[in-house]
Amino acid sequence: MEKLCEPISSHLEASILDVSGVKLLDKLKHATLIQRHFLYLINSGYLKNEDAISGLIYAWQERGKSTVVLSIKHEGLLIEDDITSYGLSRRLTKLFNENKLKQYHHLLIPDLEKVSSRSRPVKNELRSTLQTLMWDGIQTVDTYNIHLDFPYRLKMGVIACVTPDVFAGRSAFRRLGFLSRLIPFSFDYDDNTIDEILKFIGTLDEDKLRLQIIKIFRKKKIQIIISQHYLDLLEEKSRTLARIIDDFCTFFKDDANESRLIGSRAKRLLTCYLKSICLTNNRTIVNNDDWREFELMFRYFNFDMKELP
Repeated sequence: MEKLCEPISSHLEASILDVSGVKLLDKLKHATLIQRHFLYLINSGYLKNEDAISGLIYAWQERGKSTVVLSIKHEGLLIEDDITSYGLSRRLTKLFNENKLKQYHHLLIPDLEKVSSRSRPVKNELRSTLQTLMWDGIQTVDTYNIHLDFPYRLKMGVIACVTPDVFAGRSAFRRLGFLSRLIPFSFDYDDNTIDEILKFIGTLDEDKLRLQIIKIFRKKKIQIIISQHYLDLLEEKSRTLARIIDDFCTFFKDDANESRLIGSRAKRLLTCYLKSICLTNNRTIVNNDDWREFELMFRYFNFDMKELP
């Protein structure tokens, strides 16, 4: 079996099944799963002939979402804390002028809830910008407050930590066009785990937490081979994910007669996700271990904040 010589990280084992990087955070239930999901999204930026894929980390407040994702440092990750389309366009332009834009393949929004207090037009504009950025790409935009003009089409994966409040009411973000371009990952804690977390937090030391940072080092894109067998297995998963997203958006569709998703976008996302698992495990050919890991993660691809059977 072909192995990759480049390390995933200076702190992670070759197989993500045995991840032991952030030992303090491992004490929190689901922290390792969040790490895995986050790493797979990030490493999709290194898949040859594929676009970086996008995803959500969906849970209630104080579930450690941002803490876990911010413990992973990566030079290809552009972090925006309080985001608007105007602010994002200014930063992208600045990075382009500094010849630094091409190093980024993912945009991380640690707390999308911060935008909830903005006006509806601002939220709609942000959703539209993110939607275009992560799928079709942005090249030229000229509106009353956003002016972008790149010599190439800029595409970036978007990773956002969100709470259910972001999708409350007739939310600008609870739309098929936006959510069908993302892989949702949701979870919650039971009462016993919450008690353990509260006790654990009292033992945290900021200096120790800084030592737990995971750094990912990759310099080139890798070709990952996936057999027709696994592509066939992904068909049912794609239809399931499309149905989950479609049902979540049912009462928020712009048109009551809008047709249901058929799973084409989901198939593209899940194919890249499975390839990224393989890459993260330092392989170039998808095998049954990668598929088992994919099936485990797929149980959390919903908006119910619980593991699916």
